Amino acid sequence: MLWLNRVLTGFCLSTMFPAEIFSEIFSFLTSDARVLVACSHAHPNFAQLIEPILYAHVIVHNRNVDDEDEDHLKLNPYQLSTALSGNPRVQNHLRSLSVELSWICSNDEVMKEMTPILPRLKLERIKLTFAPSVISVDWESFPIAFRTAFVACISTPSMKEICLDGISNTPLSSFSDCAGLKRLMLADCAVPPSNISCNLPLLEDLELSFWTMDDSRLFSSMLTHASGLRSLTFTTFKKEAICGFLPHFLTTCSTSLVNLSIYYFKPSKPMSSFT
Repeated sequence: MLWLNRVLTGFCLSTMFPAEIFSEIFSFLTSDARVLVACSHAHPNFAQLIEPILYAHVIVHNRNVDDEDEDHLKLNPYQLSTALSGNPRVQNHLRSLSVELSWICSNDEVMKEMTPILPRLKLERIKLTFAPSVISVDWESFPIAFRTAFVACISTPSMKEICLDGISNTPLSSFSDCAGLKRLMLADCAVPPSNISCNLPLLEDLELSFWTMDDSRLFSSMLTHASGLRSLTFTTFKKEAICGFLPHFLTTCSTSLVNLSIYYFKPSKPMSSFT
């Protein structure tokens, strides 16, 4: 990494390369935040060129970060808040956000800090995940202020991808204003909208993990918004979910679907997959 700093600094000082050349070079380092941070310190001009790349995808959590394994910029909530308030451009650069939670309580640092931040963002992708993956957390267990802020964040025309990992019973009505949403990943289960005419987006990519499809209202609600689906990934431990859910679902999106992945598993047994 030191040699890269020296080479780039030498180029900048001894040649008249336009900024676009360096921007192109830095674009190949999008998955190595550690190197980007180091390069941004090599020369003042580099910091401005690297900033949009570095802040394009941010991971927020409250755990210790191993700098040797930092593929993307990883910040605690206070660091992100400071970056946004100290440099307004960061908010425009931030297009993808992953929020990793390890506690579900009103005093959780991540949720407290992110509650006022989320509604201000204009993201294209967001992932909300609960770190202990062996446990699923009910959506209703989140503080209402955080839930409201999250829904406000995703209800923008720019939002294209939402992933809720390790979170169960998410209300589908939360996505009713996500007009630009193309990809949705849900885990465990979801709650169908109380209003049958709820305007849910027409998805292109849907991933359902650990689903049972016991609720016929949920099935009907999702079925009516699957006509343009191009990719479906379905994981379940119930054969009846596959037999009862998939035939109708596939009939609805038969003219658009190009990718189908099914994963069936039983406790303590290897998972079977069909693609």
